[in-house]
Amino acid sequence: SHLLLLRADGVILTSGNNDYGQRDLKGWNSIQDLGAGSYFSVCLCKDGSILVEGIDDSGQHDARWWRDIVMVDVGEEHIIGVRKDGTLVAVGANDCGQCNLAGLNP
Repeated sequence: SHLLLLRADGVILTSGNNDYGQRDLKGWNSIQDLGAGSYFSVCLCKDGSILVEGIDDSGQHDARWWRDIVMVDVGEEHIIGVRKDGTLVAVGANDCGQCNLAGLNP
């Protein structure tokens, strides 16, 4: 329902639906990567922290407490992160087991 683009100069471009504020990303700086869920946006900052904006109906905003993240992936209603040490973390909807990381961590 929305899209996010990160330009080489660090500017975030957005388009599409903003019913839940998922495109309200002004002031977000030092962004390394980003992703769009159904009605939320996620940014991985260069310091390894996470920013989340938009709907939080499945606990997606809990990712903002993560630290030492080096990679992030976003699904329809969930977020998966990889920490510096290689461990995986997940928040959000788990109705199909998409956040079940048992056996995947080193």
